[in-house]
Amino acid sequence: MITELDYPIKALIIDDLSDNRELLRLDLEDEIENIEVDEAENGQKALELLAENEYTIVICDVMMPRLDGYEVLEASRKLSNNAEVPFIFLSANKQKDAAETGLKAGAIDYLTKPYNLTELIYKVRNLSRVKHLYQKINDSKEELERINEDLKRLNEEKDDVLRIVSHDMRSPLSSIIGLAAILKDGDYSSDEEVHELSNMIQYSGENLLKLVNSLLDVAKLESGVIKIEKEFVYLRYFLENILYGFEPLAKKKQIELVILLPEQKCKLFIDKPKIHQIVSNLVSNALKFTPFNGKVTIEFNVNGKDLHFCVADTGIGIESEMLDEIFKKFGNYQRQGTSKEKGTGLGLSIVKRFVELHGGTIKVESNTSEGTKFKIVIPEVVNQ
Repeated sequence: MITELDYPIKALIIDDLSDNRELLRLDLEDEIENIEVDEAENGQKALELLAENEYTIVICDVMMPRLDGYEVLEASRKLSNNAEVPFIFLSANKQKDAAETGLKAGAIDYLTKPYNLTELIYKVRNLSRVKHLYQKINDSKEELERINEDLKRLNEEKDDVLRIVSHDMRSPLSSIIGLAAILKDGDYSSDEEVHELSNMIQYSGENLLKLVNSLLDVAKLESGVIKIEKEFVYLRYFLENILYGFEPLAKKKQIELVILLPEQKCKLFIDKPKIHQIVSNLVSNALKFTPFNGKVTIEFNVNGKDLHFCVADTGIGIESEMLDEIFKKFGNYQRQGTSKEKGTGLGLSIVKRFVELHGGTIKVESNTSEGTKFKIVIPEVVNQ
């Protein structure tokens, strides 16, 4: 054995004479370890193999019926998987212009029959090394491009986080500090004024906490450390505690809040905080983007062991071209509510991930000026 390589070689022999193919295949297999050889009896068969496989090297006869070696080489350059595969022409034509034509066509080498076995084996080995090195460089290039894309995305997300910290978090912080200063230095004639200022501080603090929790949730989801921790909860009692907390906000905007819960007694096997956040986020969004005197309908159904959850509103809706954007983290689709309520653009991305962690699906239907409907199915959670 002349040479050993620490990586596999896949070679293609193209020759219209079976004895030539068999002899060359046996020579390659005897002299090169870790080689796999395919054979093609004509140019058409060769192109079929080239389209289906990725080769390290091609050893090709020149004069063949139907398609000659030059035509096979030219056609192979149009195949994405073998556009750069090195060709060695092996021909009985010893004329100088034949070799020049082959090299001009793009072959790496041109050898004449009968060939020198040692010379051929070393050329196959060396060209295989070049092809292997080229593939490693190409793979490294693709990996670098992927890393650069990831870095670009992370840098954009960093800018989004800085935007939230510098703008969205600054507003409630300023309110808390300013209101606390008023409480400290002010002279109040009634407890009602103090109570009102305290409520405003609490509201700002709760908004700030939501922002911080959203950022923490995103960080946990990205790092993969967030897990599902399921427990049994009674469906109706669990949902009532969440949903009826939205009645004051609905009343404030004069929105009709319709809550439809299943009558049957059943238990859910869920991650309670995450389902709570899913429900709260969707209902909060529905109220946020529904104008005064609108309507929000929240409906839960049990189908077998699957929980079906729908939130429908008569709000401002979402443009059809933006429906794919709403679930993206730090997406391009961020709006103020109908009463100038603000958001971070993180809520729906977190909702979608929490639904998927439960093995469920979420879909959205919307028309501008008509409203939006979110549909969620969470499978295998109900114990009736």
